[in-house]
Amino acid sequence: MTDGRIVRASVRASAAEFAAWKAKAAAGAGVPLSDLLRRAMARTRTWTAAAADVERERTR
Repeated sequence: MTDGRIVRASVRASAAEFAAWKAKAAAGAGVPLSDLLRRAMARTRTWTAAAADVERERTR
């Protein structure tokens, strides 16, 4: 059975960061590291440069 994923992404991290991510995935989340990273990225909000300026002004 396949879930349709056909692309692999890579990320550069320090050994300490990688170890911390693996520990979080195993202990806290109970999911594979790839699932933890996908879920984290799905929750991350990003803005265009113009929107970031507006957001920065709004939060002052």
